[in-house]
Formats: sequence, structure tokens, C-alpha cells
Amino acid sequence: MNTNQDDTTPSIKSLQLSELDPARITALSDNLPNTPIIPDFLKESVNLVSSFLRKNILNLVINQRQNNN
Repeated sequence: MNTNQDDTTPSIKSLQLSELDPARITALSDNLPNTPIIPDFLKESVNLVSSFLRKNILNLVINQRQNNN
């Protein structure tokens, strides 16, 4: 059993998420439908939540680091 603990402190680099680029997403199967499976309103909701979390988590990390210094 390994008694060493990994450093689980999040870094700013690991929190930077890029926007999804549909042109870079490839299908691994020829059996997929030609029409999008996820409705547009759901994609927009997921993007809004992702953007909100990205901004707030980054601000939280920055504030914590400033408070620790």
C-alpha cells in the first residue's frame, strides 16, 4: 500500500478550459446519426454553466492564494 499522498491542490493551469470546437470533435463510428443528438438549448445551457464555473473557480483559487500569502 502506498502511504504517500498525491498533491491534490488544484492549479490555475488545470482549471483553464477551452471552448468546445465542433470542428475538432471526431466520431469514432460510422453508425452515428447525421443530426445532432443534443438539442441546441441544452448545449447553450451547458456552455453557460461551464463558463460560470470556469470564472468562479478561477476567482476562488486566486482569492485563496492571495489569502494564504
